Amino acid sequence: REDLRYGELYMFLPKEWNPGEAGQINSDIAQEEYWPIGLIKYLARFPHEYSTWLGWGHTIPNGPDYEPLAPDTGMGGVVLVQTGGDMGSMEAKDGRKVNFYMVIPAYREEIEYKLEYGMEALDKRFSEGNLPMVLENHRPTLCAAFTVKARRRRFPSTFPHSILHIIHI
Repeated sequence: REDLRYGELYMFLPKEWNPGEAGQINSDIAQEEYWPIGLIKYLARFPHEYSTWLGWGHTIPNGPDYEPLAPDTGMGGVVLVQTGGDMGSMEAKDGRKVNFYMVIPAYREEIEYKLEYGMEALDKRFSEGNLPMVLENHRPTLCAAFTVKARRRRFPSTFPHSILHIIHI
């Protein structure tokens, strides 16, 4: 679909987060600070490398075992959400629609819940549980009571540990 062809990814990081300085080499930034940038860069390349697309409700686990995205979090994958209004999409000067997707680091239970019940159900959990807009490495899972069923998965092994956009709040 042409209306889903273009997308931008973003995350809201806490104001004290230090993703490095402009022009700083990735290897000079501590993994604890760099992982959101590496994650968004990986996701931005994902459609091109795997001949697919990304959109609202897509979930991507960090390997079949949902390895933690970073040493200081238990979240092992991501969910892409799209808000309404001006934060959901825009029309570029050339008429192309550009969609904005917020990258939500997620726990295995949340991703598996979405796969079982759909994105609308997970959105409801996120809303009722007051999912923070700003990244919190240690937020509780919003699907704690959900029992994960065994699934056969076909995904890349893990995100590389090496953004299109990072917004500090």
